[in-house]
Amino acid sequence: MFLGLNNLFLMLAVAMTPQERFRAMGRPDTDGLSMDFLAGQWLQSAGWLVIALLIIVLLMCYKRRIKQQQIRTERSFCENAIRLQLNGEEQDIVAAIAALAGVKQKDAIFTLRHEFDTGLNQLMCTIFSAGQNLTERQKFYEAVLSIKTKLGFISSQLQNGVAGRNGTERSTRQIPVGTEVQFLSPSKDSAERFSAEITQNDNFEFSLRPEVPVTCQAGDIWTVQYNNGAMTWEFEAVMTDCSQGNLSFGHSERIRYVNRRRFTRVQTDKLAKIALFPVFSQVTESKQMELSFVPAVITEIAGPCLRVRTGLSVQIRQRVLLVFDLEEGRLVQDVGEVRDIRNTETGDAIIIELIGLHAKAIGELVRVANQIAHEEATGSAAEPLAQEQMEVVS
Repeated sequence: MFLGLNNLFLMLAVAMTPQERFRAMGRPDTDGLSMDFLAGQWLQSAGWLVIALLIIVLLMCYKRRIKQQQIRTERSFCENAIRLQLNGEEQDIVAAIAALAGVKQKDAIFTLRHEFDTGLNQLMCTIFSAGQNLTERQKFYEAVLSIKTKLGFISSQLQNGVAGRNGTERSTRQIPVGTEVQFLSPSKDSAERFSAEITQNDNFEFSLRPEVPVTCQAGDIWTVQYNNGAMTWEFEAVMTDCSQGNLSFGHSERIRYVNRRRFTRVQTDKLAKIALFPVFSQVTESKQMELSFVPAVITEIAGPCLRVRTGLSVQIRQRVLLVFDLEEGRLVQDVGEVRDIRNTETGDAIIIELIGLHAKAIGELVRVANQIAHEEATGSAAEPLAQEQMEVVS
């Protein structure tokens, strides 16, 4: 049997070619590993090497792209700075503001006013916390004013505390000296509010004299509120100096209106005269440049807002000139704007807001209204009108 099998294998071997016989013999092992396994290991290592090379190439391309973007951004920044005529010092300030504001592309800071103001506040905190004298602060303010004007963030009129023609530009330079303001502690854990008076306000900074001593340090950001007529301004200001009992702050153009002031509304019966006050009018020989006053009666006072009864025909948002006696020997005359016309049982009532009064004049109207309310309350406790509140509507 075994002899037959041997003869069979011998016949098969004779019939096979030399290459087939070599493959049939099998491959010898090398250190216990087959050649197939070694080939697989080599291919795996080669694959990882290719992946590593691709990652290195991608990183180099990304780094090169970032560098090219930085070069383009720097070139654009320099071109814009030259176009806006910024000197070397001003360019350094703008670059520092862009970095502190977190602007990814430095050249975008020329058009981002909000980010510019944010970075400027942080820069002022850093500079003033280290301590600077008045001369150094004024030099810094002059550079900042020049930058803002060249970038178009403020007009040249606002540098002198004058509002623009459109009436929408606001700056802390417009707050008059002697005005009382409220300022809030910068600490998040404290909501303490202090009262102070504006003692100085120039192109560079404004100073406050608080009613009570305040613990503070230069570089802090305080929230300040200022009652401007029927509106309340609120803004953040960086403290620049807190020595000698006065607190100095840098100016801000980021004014927001937090709410409308509310005034006590009281009844009154004051005689007045009212006339139309148009911006433009036709003047002829028969019609000279003079105002035609008609009688009127002021029936309610609520700060700068008055309820008036008159036979004069007016329209909403039309301007009028109003003259009346506030107290004996004290005459009030101001331009008013018609806010509303209300139909009542006794006739039409015109709601007029006096728009030309400053803060002290409005304070006088409030004082007189409170005095009338007090007299009514003490004379007759059943008068609810003195306790009502009226909001000036724009």
